[in-house]
Amino acid sequence: MLVQRLQQATSATFDDPEQFIEGIIEELLELPPEQRFEDGADVLKEHFVEEFGSLDAFDVQFPVASAILFTFLEQLLNQWAAKIARKALEVDPRHRNALLLVLAVVDVLQDVMEVIQAGIQSDDTTGEDSLPPLELNEQEKYQLGSVAIASYARLYREIKRDQNGKRLSRDALATDVLYGESGLTEVLHPNVEYPAIEELSSEERARLAIRRGALRVYKESDISVGRGAELARMTQEQFVNLLEQNDVRPNYGPDTVEELHSGPDLMNE
Repeated sequence: MLVQRLQQATSATFDDPEQFIEGIIEELLELPPEQRFEDGADVLKEHFVEEFGSLDAFDVQFPVASAILFTFLEQLLNQWAAKIARKALEVDPRHRNALLLVLAVVDVLQDVMEVIQAGIQSDDTTGEDSLPPLELNEQEKYQLGSVAIASYARLYREIKRDQNGKRLSRDALATDVLYGESGLTEVLHPNVEYPAIEELSSEERARLAIRRGALRVYKESDISVGRGAELARMTQEQFVNLLEQNDVRPNYGPDTVEELHSGPDLMNE
């Protein structure tokens, strides 16, 4: 869908938008994750320079394309998040973790895009649900851009795998969630030391990434703390602590209609 929107935004003068994006994705995912999340912006820039001569030339040819694509991607990610969250609650538990990992990547990418937006907007354009404007230096913008590009590359590849009937790359998804979180933390909280990802086992990476996916399901859905804890593979107390760390209000209500009606009948008392 993003390829189609790129084609619309740049008109027929763009030689082959799908091949263009595929080339970027392919090169990005050939890099080790630590390099991909640090230098992804350079890879994108090289492809744009090769196609258009320079980034300025792209902006001159298609002055509104970047804004159109950014807005469209925001809308697309919101749709994906809601859909994946619903599916995660309905799917066989054996397949749930893969969905939670994909959702975690979506969540990271949305957070990064929100920070990027906050870094370029002025006070009078700040929306009610937006972050306040942020002062980002060029290095921070570059780093956030690399995280966004690398995260999108992972999503693009895994969606393609799913469409072709292949299993999702769970370890790669979990790893990219953590590298995305690490890059975002380095910009927003430079004094916070993020765990050394390369020292974590694949099981530890998956556990941490699944928690982020479960937290997003909780935000998207009307489920209880107990259900959220189950998704996150945590105790209720641990999950409540996770909610508090992320400024999310715990919901202790029932998970099902049956549970709702299993208590005392107050109307007849």
